[in-house]
Amino acid sequence: MQTPIASHGRRSGAAGARLASGAAAVLILVAACRDGAGDPASGGGAPGVAGVGEALVAADIRKVLDEQATAWNAGDLDGFLTGFWDSPELVFTSGGQVLRGRATLRQRYRQGYWSGGDPGKLSFADVEIHALAPDAAWALGRWELAFPADSVGGVFSLVFRRFDDGWKVVHDHTSVVARAPAEAAPEDTLP
Repeated sequence: MQTPIASHGRRSGAAGARLASGAAAVLILVAACRDGAGDPASGGGAPGVAGVGEALVAADIRKVLDEQATAWNAGDLDGFLTGFWDSPELVFTSGGQVLRGRATLRQRYRQGYWSGGDPGKLSFADVEIHALAPDAAWALGRWELAFPADSVGGVFSLVFRRFDDGWKVVHDHTSVVARAPAEAAPEDTLP
């Protein structure tokens, strides 16, 4: 499948039809997995992705995430971004915003993390990877950026597709976990 996962109603004509059919195919695959076809105990799995195939998909995607963390931690924003689909159809959502395209994502990261110096040390935890098809999967996990005096983190869900040049994120939904405010010192509290 070489079309974006969902169209968000912004396309028309043949491109819109391709996008809609791609989205329908993913929805059918997800529904099949929910209906027990994806339950290994029942002999199921994503169509065309069973047993060793699922393990290979997970290993390949985990490698992409590890390479992204390594690049980020080396200060290599462009290396980090190679894990994302280089297309204006790439979707990134966070903080109530929807951004499209790898160039836009690069600008956001450059302004948000590289403009002030240290972009922090990136790590991923609790990563789950679920194959949908031989060329489609989704991942869920936690991310953290550690800085010398602080850290920030949250949860992500990613949709991956396999292209000729490997697995790429085509849709990223990232949230930031709100931290509790620091406790006030006793002398700062009101009676």
